[in-house]
Amino acid sequence: MDLRIGGESDAARIRTLLVDSGLPVDDLETAAVDFIVATDDSGLCGVVGLQAFDGVGLLRSLAVPPGARGTGTGWTLVDALESRARATGISQLVLLTQTAAPFFSKSGYV
Repeated sequence: MDLRIGGESDAARIRTLLVDSGLPVDDLETAAVDFIVATDDSGLCGVVGLQAFDGVGLLRSLAVPPGARGTGTGWTLVDALESRARATGISQLVLLTQTAAPFFSKSGYV
């Protein structure tokens, strides 16, 4: 698996994965979200977004296709996002979730 910052060429695939995962996409055209994408030989295998607000970051849009779940991709993406947040001066991460609380609670999110 390779990780990299998502670019314009990834936008359609990111949107499709988010929609397929039941995550919001309505604000993607106007919100400043930096995406980290995970790829493997089959293509996009995960994504997570970071939206910055004056030193606080919103961890959003973590999605892994059903066939790649349980492989550690989600944890790898969250670790990469946390590192990127620290490197860009973000001192606090927050998230909103309706479905992934058990996943995030394992990493200490409350």
